[in-house]
Amino acid sequence: MGSKNGGYWYCPVYCFTRQAYRLFRADRMMTVSINDNVSYLEDVNSKTVFNWDVEELEGQEQTLFCAYLTQKGKRKLEENGRFKDFIESLDDGGGVIRMYIPANKLEFYTDMIWELGQEAKITEPMESIIYIKCKLEEMKKLYP
Repeated sequence: MGSKNGGYWYCPVYCFTRQAYRLFRADRMMTVSINDNVSYLEDVNSKTVFNWDVEELEGQEQTLFCAYLTQKGKRKLEENGRFKDFIESLDDGGGVIRMYIPANKLEFYTDMIWELGQEAKITEPMESIIYIKCKLEEMKKLYP
């Protein structure tokens, strides 16, 4: 099942090169055809843009990822399929994210929070905080 995200259509597809499901952007596919020499994968119809990599990620080391969100930050992330089910609302209108993520995807998740600027503050894990501080130092070099 495909889904529109950021103006683009994505669909999960089995990648024979990587021997795993991958998410492909539909506008980048040049051709699509059925190969009668390849047997049909029974689980292909159950894959969506939100669960295509669940089996792969479940086998990886996990780490707790936590962040505080302002009201504006919460509004922005409520539309994000990776975070929306993990946002807990706070009395002030903001929110808190508490979720386990694959340890090897730490920079990926941290970068998504980075995009919120002052509307979010990562509180765990320490590796994410260190990564953010390094990014800040690099930004300071651009604006002496």
